[in-house]
Amino acid sequence: MRAPSTIFFLTATILIVPGGQLYRFMTAIVEKNRGDTVLYGLQALHIAFGIAVGMSVAWAICDFCRKIRRNIKKESDMKRIKSYLDDRKKEIIKVSSVAAGASIALAILEAIEGLIVGSVSMIIDGLSHVTEAGNAVITALGTYLAGKPATKKHPFGFGRIEYISALVIALLVIDSGIAGLVEGIKDILNPGHPHITVLAMAIVAISMVTRIVVGRHDIHTGKHHNSRALQQVGKTEVKHAILSAATLLSAVVYLLFHVYIGGYIATLVSASIVWGGIVMLKDMFSSLLGEHVNEQIAQDVKKTIMQEEYVDGVFDLILHNYGPDSYTGSVHIAVQDSMTIDELDRLTRHITDRVKKEHDVSLTGVGIYSVNEHDEFVVSTRQKIADIALANEFVQQIHGFYLNQEEKDIRFDVVVSYTLENRNALREEILEKLKKEYPEYSFKIVVETDFGMLTEKK
Repeated sequence: MRAPSTIFFLTATILIVPGGQLYRFMTAIVEKNRGDTVLYGLQALHIAFGIAVGMSVAWAICDFCRKIRRNIKKESDMKRIKSYLDDRKKEIIKVSSVAAGASIALAILEAIEGLIVGSVSMIIDGLSHVTEAGNAVITALGTYLAGKPATKKHPFGFGRIEYISALVIALLVIDSGIAGLVEGIKDILNPGHPHITVLAMAIVAISMVTRIVVGRHDIHTGKHHNSRALQQVGKTEVKHAILSAATLLSAVVYLLFHVYIGGYIATLVSASIVWGGIVMLKDMFSSLLGEHVNEQIAQDVKKTIMQEEYVDGVFDLILHNYGPDSYTGSVHIAVQDSMTIDELDRLTRHITDRVKKEHDVSLTGVGIYSVNEHDEFVVSTRQKIADIALANEFVQQIHGFYLNQEEKDIRFDVVVSYTLENRNALREEILEKLKKEYPEYSFKIVVETDFGMLTEKK
């Protein structure tokens, strides 16, 4: 059974409308009681504001889910990829904007209430919403700028701006954590006596639930659209929900035992936020420096190339990341040495077009390894040389093998482990062994690193 979401929203809202506060507010106006008028008016306004924020977030989530279901059914091949990139940009900006709006609203609400009741932990909790709002705005702005088309000065586009925005978010998280630490320590040295009210606790509870819902939604959307910045925003919101929970706990302890622990809790939670920011910073530096190619993308590209009739092997796939889901690279393929230049040209062009269409990966070059393993002597020699090379613990594979019997020439590549420190020494060691086994041959050995998983071979 399907029905408009408005029906469920309205029926659920009826139960939480602040009717009591509105009745007392109107009564106070009639009785000309200014004190009660302000008190009950603010209470009604706070609750109504919380309901509005909650409904806005829930509506945004429902709308997002509907669009995702619709797009999954309609999109296909290249149209699907282009549509996905457009939707990715729109959804990240939309979700970030909703998160920023909710954070600003809660920041104002909690900060005002914290000042009224005199709770430092509540004020810090409110101010942390400002950081979340800033993070969301930076994410939206970074995603917008990352979608700009390539220029002469930046021919690979602006995709890496998203990484920079995530880096800025990590710095803001650390800054907010340090600010919280300072205020928490001050509160420990000079503890106050807050006036805790049920309304204040309700506001903090709404803040905590909103952070969890919005944060988990941001993390899910960030993973779906491969946006590290949005994931960082979501993780920050979830971590700050711990701050709200801690603030709530300190209020409960104060009401039950008349012991104020807000400063200690604010200090501990702020320290955890600083540590989380440092971890984010480390992850972002790793992305900017360049990480190992995504395993799934590498395997998918290689399998696609291996489906070509004349390709006997796929090697040396190198992919450069210029932002989320934006890859440019090169690859080597093994083909029989009997192919003509015209056939090779048509094959490499077809591979480039197909990989772009199916995976949105731009191959700027397709190198060639010629294969002549139709001769028994060549096959047996290759096996012996492979055994000699692979006897070394650092050698993972050999490929690109070619033996020219007329010119007495053998060439091949050796893939080695990242832990190998001296490549020249390994090359000389293999060369010395091969010279003893095949003194009449000359060798050309290229030592290389495994950039993108090992080979695909028929």
